[in-house]
Amino acid sequence: MVRNILLVFGLALLASAFIAAEEPDAVYKQGIAKLRDAQSDHAALVPAVKLLAQAAALYEAAADEAKVAEVNSCLYWAKKKMTLADTDPLSMDAVAVQRIVAVAKAVPSDQAQAMFDKADAFAKTHAADPLLVAIRYFEVADRFKDSDAGRKAMELSLKAMQQVGERAKLETYKPAPTDGKAFIKSEPAGAAIILVTADGGKMDTGKVTPALVQLPVGKQTLELTLKGHKAATLAVEVDGRAIAKPEAPNIEPLAIPIDVIFEPGWIVFVDGKPAKAVGADKAETPCTAELPLGKHEIGLAKEGFLDLRQQVEVLEGGIKTGQATQITQMELKTRPMKGTSTLLNSIQAVPLMAAVYLDDLKEEQSEVWRGVLGKHGKWADAERTYDISVKGKVLLHGLLTHPMQDTNKALVAYKLDGQYRFLQGAVAVNDSVGESDKPLTFHVLGDEKVLWKSKPVKRSREPQEFLIAVPGVKELALVVTGGSVRAHAVWVDPMLCMGYGTARPAAAKTEPAVNLLPLIEPSRDSVRGKWQMQKDGLACGKGRSLIEIPYQPPEEYDFRISFTRLHGEFQVVQLMVRSGKPFEWVMGSGIGGLRFGFESVHGKRMDNGGSATLDREPLKNGQRYTAEVRVRSGGVSAFLDGKLILEHKTDYSEMSRASEYDLRDNSLLGLFAWDNPTVFHSVEVIEITGRGKKTR
Repeated sequence: MVRNILLVFGLALLASAFIAAEEPDAVYKQGIAKLRDAQSDHAALVPAVKLLAQAAALYEAAADEAKVAEVNSCLYWAKKKMTLADTDPLSMDAVAVQRIVAVAKAVPSDQAQAMFDKADAFAKTHAADPLLVAIRYFEVADRFKDSDAGRKAMELSLKAMQQVGERAKLETYKPAPTDGKAFIKSEPAGAAIILVTADGGKMDTGKVTPALVQLPVGKQTLELTLKGHKAATLAVEVDGRAIAKPEAPNIEPLAIPIDVIFEPGWIVFVDGKPAKAVGADKAETPCTAELPLGKHEIGLAKEGFLDLRQQVEVLEGGIKTGQATQITQMELKTRPMKGTSTLLNSIQAVPLMAAVYLDDLKEEQSEVWRGVLGKHGKWADAERTYDISVKGKVLLHGLLTHPMQDTNKALVAYKLDGQYRFLQGAVAVNDSVGESDKPLTFHVLGDEKVLWKSKPVKRSREPQEFLIAVPGVKELALVVTGGSVRAHAVWVDPMLCMGYGTARPAAAKTEPAVNLLPLIEPSRDSVRGKWQMQKDGLACGKGRSLIEIPYQPPEEYDFRISFTRLHGEFQVVQLMVRSGKPFEWVMGSGIGGLRFGFESVHGKRMDNGGSATLDREPLKNGQRYTAEVRVRSGGVSAFLDGKLILEHKTDYSEMSRASEYDLRDNSLLGLFAWDNPTVFHSVEVIEITGRGKKTR
């Protein structure tokens, strides 16, 4: 403990040495600018706290008590808006930690009137800045809720915040005779159309989407704002002749980060659906969850217990309380009771974290006609090869299990070792026959117990969907009974899922992964090496082979490939990008091909001190693998054959791409193989947040 205290004290002294050379007014100005940004962008709050803490230390060193009090009010305001997710990035800033601890200390109640008088004097000299006035009064109101001074301060703080909104009104843009026209849409409609000028200023066009607006000729930037939603930016090329028609952007609902405090392991739901977590794949207590504006029912669920529910109203400042204040923390003190969870049993509405398709796992047992199991979208009998397809759609991860003619039964089994939570997919008859000779019945068994059974299926256009809980299941079996002739029984892209999360919504089963292979033209997209399309996928030869994919991914996505390294002993690489930062996932680098990892991190390669690396069993030639990289706002993770290999928490600011992997356009995805003839059987993306863009 003493050592830790000395370490923090040492960090504080070191930090003080660095900030001493700064001008306090300049640092304070930067901090206030970030604090203003944080009113609409929570991500700006932590940088604001760090700057304000530095400013307070500088003013204190200069013995400027008035300024220290002013900055402390801002820190008090910021602390009330902080969430659990903000603690990690602040924990290593000793100055910020000390200041937050200091402002959190209680003030004697007999100081209420004196603090109010100082806030009142500040308001008179800063009437032109209602936000700072609101902040100063708020500290008094929140510290002394039950006093006359506190109640009066709350009234004045709310009044000042109302003035903040009124002053936010923008100057109106006046069209010029030389302007061009653009038809602007948004989803949802009703967003105000704001013109962002070259110097960063903003002007209101007076129009809301959808609308035809006049804009200056050339490249213009618009901001679309809708109450209760995040602002969206739209680039428009106005040529002065034809009406520009940019695609309608999706305007995301505004969500407020709220700390949900309860005993560990409870899943947080909002209106019956799992909440989105901040900095994590799932909202599991204790956590910071994003709650949409408005009135909602917050639920907590855990297997073996009755659900806990609470009604809340979420405003832009947090959860509304009875004292006309808003808080960013929700703590439940209810005692859990044993029982059955309604929320968890409604699994059809539960977002899932995609893990692995069954056709990418090794079968433990297979009993099918002629010993031919259809998978990876293909099935063959003695005469021909068929696509596995249902209702005209080819299933890249479909299974076809034709029953044996002597038993009228087909079976395929997999070893799960209890690591998955759900199995989702559908069943049908393959398009190749249209109709089987007899109705087929599909069964899903877990450890020899029937978990799900279909209604009889006879036609290809009668698919039945399933979503089955498989927690703790060690062996999974898919069984088909009934027909023996033309019994082309299809399992529609069956996928095992790790658990609850926001990684992939249930609706995604009707919005399949984007198949990137058809987009690739080796002659055009090859950056280095020899690439060609062949029957079993995209293939490269020896040498350093690099290819770019004409697709720009969205903000959050899963980049999944299925590949076989035919020869060689070096790495196979997936190239990603997030927020303009290109980086790569490298499999099988270094001596013996043992090194796996993300690079570059802080400019360091895996073999030169890179932090996001590990050593594991090398890739085997001739073995088919499925590799998946999940790119999220709070970090990136890599899976191999459905098993998590490595996670790296990041905001991507420290990520970069090694020069040998540079594409012609680093905003695209790409693939690389180092002197390894390799076949990429499938290349696909699951779009999580937003939509990707095909560049041709």
